[in-house]
Amino acid sequence: MTEWEGKNMLCFGDNLEFLSDSTLFPDECIDLIYLDPPFNSQANYNVLFKEASGTPAAAQIKAFEDTWKWDMAANETLTRIHNDPAVPAPLIELMKTFMNFLKASPMMAYLVQMSVRLVHMHRILKSTCLFFSTIMVGWRTHESAR
Repeated sequence: MTEWEGKNMLCFGDNLEFLSDSTLFPDECIDLIYLDPPFNSQANYNVLFKEASGTPAAAQIKAFEDTWKWDMAANETLTRIHNDPAVPAPLIELMKTFMNFLKASPMMAYLVQMSVRLVHMHRILKSTCLFFSTIMVGWRTHESAR
């Protein structure tokens, strides 16, 4: 039983740290997940500001990056997939196959980072849950995401 049971919780940050914490999220404890995943658009997105008059201002700040690269974080997440008891064996085999085909590429980094999160979402969702996701995958990932 968690201290927030019966309450709503909004988690902000890297959701893998929240999702994989079985003390915070034990198995089958969540009724609803809304997921708005990155789409591998290979673009950076900014927040644009307006002047008081409503006209666009030159000021903007980076909101988030939707670019992927094979780096230490991707490699650590792949290792985590191989060592995490929540990850089913068929997914581990699939990741090995993808790695043989895609190598250490941006697409492989994207698939590794998304798959481990989906495993933990599945773990914490109740059998009577609702799962909403925006699946508007760009041309770079649409075949792999299916």
